[in-house]
Amino acid sequence: MCTIITRFIYVKSLVSTNNLLRGTGVFRVNEDEYDEVVFKKFCGGGGGGGNEKLFDVGDIVQVVGRLALEDNLKYVCINIVDLVF
Repeated sequence: MCTIITRFIYVKSLVSTNNLLRGTGVFRVNEDEYDEVVFKKFCGGGGGGGNEKLFDVGDIVQVVGRLALEDNLKYVCINIVDLVF
């Protein structure tokens, strides 16, 4: 199952490679309920100059992407990211 998601997430962990950012984040489900998500963000094109870090651990970012559920885990492939804090 895959759907579109737009959320504010708190970035808990982040690993960057040549053209990929991977990590985990937390988002609010209800007033006192939070959920964790595993995300990835592809950066740049094939020219090798796309390894810029858009955000860091501890940042709150707004993300838009595709959400996939597998084995009770949520995975998000981020298409658009906007730094909030």
